[in-house]
Amino acid sequence: MIGGGCINIACIPTKTMVASANVANTVRNSAAYGVKTNTPTVNLAEVIQRKRAVVQSAREMNLHNLVVAAISSTPNMFWKNE
Repeated sequence: MIGGGCINIACIPTKTMVASANVANTVRNSAAYGVKTNTPTVNLAEVIQRKRAVVQSAREMNLHNLVVAAISSTPNMFWKNE
């Protein structure tokens, strides 16, 4: 797995699912803002699929940045005594 704990199991997945919950909560409470809506239903399978897609995108971005850094960096194994 590219990306470590934050991308794969902690920050990104949790915040993605919390964002979905926030949207459902906002819709549920929309009448307080003068907006009438039907009660939302949450499709947990779709929420999880969205989370997986966001995590995969973050992994790919992380891998891309890692490859770019490796290609564009000049190895510096010794310090110059100036």
